Amino acid sequence: MSAFRHLTLVKKHLRHEKVMSRTSSAEAIRDTLSYGKTLVKCCDLSQLWYREFFLEITNGACIQFPIEMSLPWIFTDHILETEHPGFIEYTLYPLDLYNDAADCALNRFRRRFLYEEIEAEANLVFDQLVYKLSDQVFRHYKRYAASILLDKRFRAEAQRAHWREAYPPPNRYAAALLRQRHVQLLGRTVDISRLISQRMNTSIFKSLEVAIARFQSSDLTGIMELEAIIDCNRLCHRMLSEHLDLDNFDALLREANNLVTSPLGKITVHVFWELTYDLVKNYCYNDATNRFVRTKFTLTEVLEREKPPAVEPHYLWGSRSLNTCYETIFRLYRGFVGSPHFGAICRLLGYKGLYIVITEVMKVAQSLLNQTLRDYVRRLVRAMPQTLKMPSTAKGSDA
Repeated sequence: MSAFRHLTLVKKHLRHEKVMSRTSSAEAIRDTLSYGKTLVKCCDLSQLWYREFFLEITNGACIQFPIEMSLPWIFTDHILETEHPGFIEYTLYPLDLYNDAADCALNRFRRRFLYEEIEAEANLVFDQLVYKLSDQVFRHYKRYAASILLDKRFRAEAQRAHWREAYPPPNRYAAALLRQRHVQLLGRTVDISRLISQRMNTSIFKSLEVAIARFQSSDLTGIMELEAIIDCNRLCHRMLSEHLDLDNFDALLREANNLVTSPLGKITVHVFWELTYDLVKNYCYNDATNRFVRTKFTLTEVLEREKPPAVEPHYLWGSRSLNTCYETIFRLYRGFVGSPHFGAICRLLGYKGLYIVITEVMKVAQSLLNQTLRDYVRRLVRAMPQTLKMPSTAKGSDA
């Protein structure tokens, strides 16, 4: 009898466990039937943004909080600052928190001031993101272009002297961010590729302006550095053009050189000025080296030139160490004016620029011959005797 009762209790216990297991399984039926809503609920990260204490205290009186307090910006800024290659492709992921927070503010809380706070912060964060990302992309590709153009023998000698400047990876930002054209943010579709392209055009244009301004603040020997910086920007532009829709590089160069609004560019005017008022007056030609060398005695007033602009390193060669390397290289070309300088002048000015410079230099030379030198020659002729007799060959030499 006791065995039968024990068997009955065991059956009841098993039946209870089966019922409980089925009941627990049935609890997920509603979530399974509304799978879409369940999935959205599981992916809702809006609570990572809300700061209920501060928001409820202000109750709409403060429409903008510092973005340093926002978790999405903390994540995004960390990715941009660390520049970890494995995290770059996830840069835009934290922005989805604003979409969840805005949906929660409108549909769940029904609070307008919450949505205005979210919208204001999202706009500011997105502007900062585009600014910092564009700056890092430009600095990265500028360093990469300068590293490619750096003389291999100089790099080898510098590495022997314990200098280390590694080549940055070429496609670090390309696939992840530069081609993003449909980013959803608060119901809007944002073309990040176009925004970055605009900033890249501005950065390249500013680099060209800085290069020309540095040339205008130096003598004619600075033409070597100018040509190299233009080539570096050209290579940087070509690599960026593989992923972005950029303006034509020659068009940017013409605009920076003031050839859009004037027939004479800044480079052409400065070359003419240096040839006429510095090279002709303060240099002498060395026939042994085929170079113009600056004289030790200055016969004219020193030309006043503007100071070179102070800019960040990435507008020149990409980094401070690369700036130092190229400064060391081009220092070798500053003690003379020779065939390398004239070759750079021919390549930068082109046929039209050379024609203008040569024509103007000939006009200046003709003016000197017909006015200034003619008066001195006439005075010398008046001071000389009427007849000059050659000495007799029989007298020989005093030496």
